[in-house]
Amino acid sequence: MSQTSPIVSVSTPTGPLVDIKTGLATFAFLKWLQNIGQLINKVFDNTGAISPDAIPFPTSTSLGGIVTAGPSANQWVNAIDGTGTPQLSQPSFQNLSGTATPAQIPALSALSGSVNPAQVPPLSDLNGAVTASQVPPLSVLSGQITAGQIPAGLGFGGTIVTAKLTVGGANGSMTFSNGFLVSQVPAT
Repeated sequence: MSQTSPIVSVSTPTGPLVDIKTGLATFAFLKWLQNIGQLINKVFDNTGAISPDAIPFPTSTSLGGIVTAGPSANQWVNAIDGTGTPQLSQPSFQNLSGTATPAQIPALSALSGSVNPAQVPPLSDLNGAVTASQVPPLSVLSGQITAGQIPAGLGFGGTIVTAKLTVGGANGSMTFSNGFLVSQVPAT
């Protein structure tokens, strides 16, 4: 491609085309025909194909030629520079529109890596019901439940007195708050 402007039109010759005295073409007409021939030679190469020099670079206000980027998997043309060369990039998730269908979402078992907190929506954004297959058995759970994980008012609160274990021993006690054992005095 060329940075020069292409030939888009040819002007009409000025003056008479034929000399009325001789019946021959005038010098102006012959010069005009010669210019057309030169223009054709600039636009087409010797095989009859359009010469790359006859195609201008594209601009923001005029059409021009572009070169191929070739086949490129998972890439799209995000721009064409001033030389007609496509600039490729991989679309990001934000460039996509619509909603994923269940068939487009891989099974959790097919995923690897880890999830960071920014990828987990708050529980308030979730809807639907939990199925039995989504709840792990208690035998695989570890750790402790905190008071903040239990809704207020659902747990038992108070103290239970336990019996003496011996005749001269003392009673024991277990104190609960919101269903959690918060202190214990062993019986003796």
